[in-house]
Amino acid sequence: MKIRGLLSGLLFCCGSGAFAQAPIFQTVTPNHTVVGQFDLFELSIDLTAVYNNPYDYEDITVHCEFTSPEGKKDTVEGFFLQDYTLNTSTGSLAVKGTGNFRVRYAPREVGSWQYHLSCTTRSGTTKGPVGSLRCKSSHERGFVRRNQTNYLQFDDGVQYIPIGENMGWAHANAYMDYHQWVGKLAANKGNFIRVWMPSWGLGLEWQQGRNGYSGLKHYKQENARLLDWLVEYCREKGVYMMLSLDHHGQVSSKVDPNWNENPYNAANGGPCRNTWDFFTDSVARQSIRNRFRYIVARYGYSSHIMCWELFNEVEWTDDYARHKGEITAWHEEMAGWLRSKDVNQHLITTSYASAVHDPATWNLSGIDFTQTHYYAGISDLDSVLSRACQTYIARYGKPTLTGEFGLSVEAGNLAAIDPTGIYVHNSLWGTMLGGGLGAGLPWYWDNYIEPQNLYTHFSALANFVSGIAFSRDRYAVATVRTSGDGGGLRASVLKSADHSRVAGWLLNRRYNWKDVKEQGRPAGITGASIILPGVKDGVYRVRWSDCKTGVQVSAVTVRVTGQELRLACPKIDWDLSVVAERVR
Repeated sequence: MKIRGLLSGLLFCCGSGAFAQAPIFQTVTPNHTVVGQFDLFELSIDLTAVYNNPYDYEDITVHCEFTSPEGKKDTVEGFFLQDYTLNTSTGSLAVKGTGNFRVRYAPREVGSWQYHLSCTTRSGTTKGPVGSLRCKSSHERGFVRRNQTNYLQFDDGVQYIPIGENMGWAHANAYMDYHQWVGKLAANKGNFIRVWMPSWGLGLEWQQGRNGYSGLKHYKQENARLLDWLVEYCREKGVYMMLSLDHHGQVSSKVDPNWNENPYNAANGGPCRNTWDFFTDSVARQSIRNRFRYIVARYGYSSHIMCWELFNEVEWTDDYARHKGEITAWHEEMAGWLRSKDVNQHLITTSYASAVHDPATWNLSGIDFTQTHYYAGISDLDSVLSRACQTYIARYGKPTLTGEFGLSVEAGNLAAIDPTGIYVHNSLWGTMLGGGLGAGLPWYWDNYIEPQNLYTHFSALANFVSGIAFSRDRYAVATVRTSGDGGGLRASVLKSADHSRVAGWLLNRRYNWKDVKEQGRPAGITGASIILPGVKDGVYRVRWSDCKTGVQVSAVTVRVTGQELRLACPKIDWDLSVVAERVR
């Protein structure tokens, strides 16, 4: 049993039992008294209390009720934090202090706020100090939300189009790696990363390690501190994050297996005799809820966490087909649990790696958008990914994202077969113009994109989407036909709901990683046209641009009659983007 703070007078006897005094607040220190809208307000709290495990919310829970200028109330939970000093030259951590409880919150309204602390242990509840803060306006746009379209938007109504990559885990030094990767992505106008929480990455809960934490409800504070830094670094760089909370290997004995080391495994003292008990055992589920509770308390303040991903590729867990109903029930429970604790109501998703999935999970009201993960050694990967986006939107009526994609070859061979990232480029454009809520996220961030310096593929697409109101104008996939030399052309086109705006991507089919490797760069396509039915009559301004550089190559005016837009394409060596807007 741990006794934090002052010991005098804590324990006393009554009859035959020993009872502990209720918690006592010693000091409460805010990080600021004035904080920007959607920025971090943090309370550092020293307590005198009796508990066994500071990370176990059944043992001790700190609450803080915040009252907005308009009188609305939010109650958030605190968390225990062991602090560290981060050496920004080496990325190393040094222990700082003995640890204490913290509360984190991001005020959403400008004006004067009040807050009121309390703490509950098995011995009772203590009402703590009352304080105030002032929230001023900031440049932050708020949290990412769904709307009635296939796209997302911030609290201020501005659309958010994710363009970025997977950055699942670091190598030996998380600070140095993420500092470099995120910095390069942001410098090329990328605004999104997907981060896992595995045992070898930024996971919080695993077996005994050098830090002394072991088993369930004991959280690795070095990793937690590094994730603190990463979340704030993303904010600094204008990047948003999908945080993947669980992955298939930890609940698998066959696919990327980590089950033998998992603290949920009965062989390691956990509650689960079988891998699938992870989803059904009451003790396991309570421990998962506790971990999620801690993650929400520590990181849920941040608007730069775009969403929580409940599970990565859950169909790779053992005997998925036999247990998929239980796994869907687990998703429903955990999505509801996250929402009950998350005052900021971050979006929630999950993921599968193949066509083997359960529609019941995607149809859950608690799942905000669907995901596809796809790997294949084919030349037209972009086309497959685009069709998957369209299929999922039609089937589930939710926004969709290609959460992972890649060529199904050894990563070390990618530089040899596609050194310039042709498949990455084509797949980014194909998923974005195929109806995805953003561009697909390539895998192989550390052993392909970084060493080949392929970050430039994000820039032109980011510039392109910044000029189109996908959300406001409710863009959706449009029917398109080709003529002339269009047989060598693949066109992906989106059209606004009022049929007066068009955005498209036109690819020379022969400009793919396989053909370029085997036959060299193909001849450009000339004399091709595209035809789009269902477009309002009128005069349209049409702009063609190079998809690699973003440089405009042509601008013309076209008149539409008979509700059919016909566009003669400039020469297409690799690919071009096109935007057409009705001007009268």
